[in-house]
Amino acid sequence: MNNKVLITGFEPFLEFTDNPSKILAEYFDGRIEDNIEYHGKVLPVDYSLIESRLVEAIDKINPVLIIGTGLAAGRSKMSIEKIGMNYKHSTNPDNSGKTVNGEKIDQSFPDGMFSMLHVESLVDELNFMGIPAEMSFSAGAYLCNNALFIILRECRKRNIKGGFIHLPVNTEYAAKFMRKNYPSLPVNLMIEGLRHAVQSEILKI
Repeated sequence: MNNKVLITGFEPFLEFTDNPSKILAEYFDGRIEDNIEYHGKVLPVDYSLIESRLVEAIDKINPVLIIGTGLAAGRSKMSIEKIGMNYKHSTNPDNSGKTVNGEKIDQSFPDGMFSMLHVESLVDELNFMGIPAEMSFSAGAYLCNNALFIILRECRKRNIKGGFIHLPVNTEYAAKFMRKNYPSLPVNLMIEGLRHAVQSEILKI
């Protein structure tokens, strides 16, 4: 029996007309490798839709592992998030034009939850492979943290594993279209990093 894994990413947003997390979610969707059945889901950058779309995907797929991904422009490494905050806030609008001025995501849950991924060891493993990685203690308060918190909440309800990895701008996009000099990583390197994270966590279930 294949282990089902859900990989989520986000659609483009703000000035970023491409999003490496969308590329990775679409790349892995439908793949079967080493007894792992991958499902990719691209989430809307929309506060009013993200929870329903994410929970719907989890209910449909029934995965044993969920790894959310999102773009963190300005970061130079794959950032494995340690903590999801029960908080959303942004002066930047989502793709529907909505901003949020400091609200709890779920009133019935604690202010924060730790990732279920083996964050510290994953960082070491990826760096050993030559894939730049770091542990992050803040996923911000925009849609990525919102997704992370919902993933952790749903994983605890269902007794499965989950976490979140922030990605730099992809090099291919940065070279062609970005006016600012953002640090970046090639798409194929991020694919290998995510693949290893999935395989490593599946072995520890």
